[in-house]
Amino acid sequence: MFEKLRKYRADRERYMKKIEEFQKKVDALDANIRSEEATAIVGVINLLQITPEKAAERLGYIEEERKPAPKKSAASDKNSGKDPAKSSDGKEPVGSTDAAENKDNKFEGDVLNEVF
Repeated sequence: MFEKLRKYRADRERYMKKIEEFQKKVDALDANIRSEEATAIVGVINLLQITPEKAAERLGYIEEERKPAPKKSAASDKNSGKDPAKSSDGKEPVGSTDAAENKDNKFEGDVLNEVF
């Protein structure tokens, strides 16, 4: 009575093993490709006899100096007498939402982060 079911499960198991084997091969090939690309790029840089900094400049890469963001503590908000949830004109900030909107935003975030 369950012969077909057993056969399907055995076939599935056999194919799953093949999938795992092929996935390992694909991962190894991806690593080889990245390695070969890096080698080719270094080779081109050496042929052009330019420094990595010069190459970055020619490619338009701009390294910006990163400055730490100013720290704001909750204590400073309390000492100022202002409600941190309100802006200077007394209105709630644009990003402020109620609980129902937060629930909807969480769902939107889940949908947007979904891998298709």
